[in-house]
Amino acid sequence: MDHAVRPNETGVTMNTPSRSASRSVFDGPSARGAAWFAACATALLMGCAASTPPIVSQDLDAAPVTTTDLGVPDSSVSTPGEHHLDTSRTTGRFPAGLSVARVVVAVDDASGGRGLRPGEMEVDRAAYWNQVMDTLPPVREVTLLRQLGIDPRGAGCDAFLSESVRINCNLCVLFGQRSDESGEEELIGVLWDAKQRRPLTAFRVPISPDPILLAECKEDDAERRSKIQNLAEANAEQELRTMVRNTIWDLVKLDSAVTTTQQSPWRTDDALLPRDRDPLRRIEELLRGQSNRP
Repeated sequence: MDHAVRPNETGVTMNTPSRSASRSVFDGPSARGAAWFAACATALLMGCAASTPPIVSQDLDAAPVTTTDLGVPDSSVSTPGEHHLDTSRTTGRFPAGLSVARVVVAVDDASGGRGLRPGEMEVDRAAYWNQVMDTLPPVREVTLLRQLGIDPRGAGCDAFLSESVRINCNLCVLFGQRSDESGEEELIGVLWDAKQRRPLTAFRVPISPDPILLAECKEDDAERRSKIQNLAEANAEQELRTMVRNTIWDLVKLDSAVTTTQQSPWRTDDALLPRDRDPLRRIEELLRGQSNRP
């Protein structure tokens, strides 16, 4: 090993390893190349993980929804658009909460019975339901109805309305997808007064894929055709949300405020101890404790 001779602070010379000799073997070009390669590999893996789209489960075993499943006759949605079923004036309907459920039909193979259950809804579409009601102060909240409180094997329309009322949402939108007489896909939905069990408005929105995009798509390109179909479904749901918002605005104009004091819909917290629920008993305990003091 090479050594360099230099004086120390006392003037005595001492032998110390030179800088070139003291360098670690891990500081060589091969080590730097390995570190660079590891950094590139890590960045590549992180980039691949970030670009992976989320997996969304599909309702493959679900049957198309009918207007009867949603609690209204088929004549309620004879043409595309919004169809008002109840335009009577109300008192105290607003402010109100709105629950939303995209439903599918579960069919019992043994009995042939039909029941509704909540379908899958992408996170961004669920968020749009909240966003579209931001400019509507009489709607205090928008809640997405999920499987909680509803029979996963399928339930009637009334079960969704009961769950909506239970979470203090007196308005409820149920919608789903079906095929019309010509085989074209469309969305149908109903806005309910869940508390009164009264259908207010029915909706029908065609799902129309862009014909130009379909013409440019190859016959065997199933992935691209699926994306075009998903885009058409998203556009139809956006149109449905706009219809629901406009309908609620009209309902607000038909509603008048209650002039008398109403009971609050919120429940108070339960007492931790049973004795705290009886104030007289609690007072007696306090008085007894004071009388027992010396």
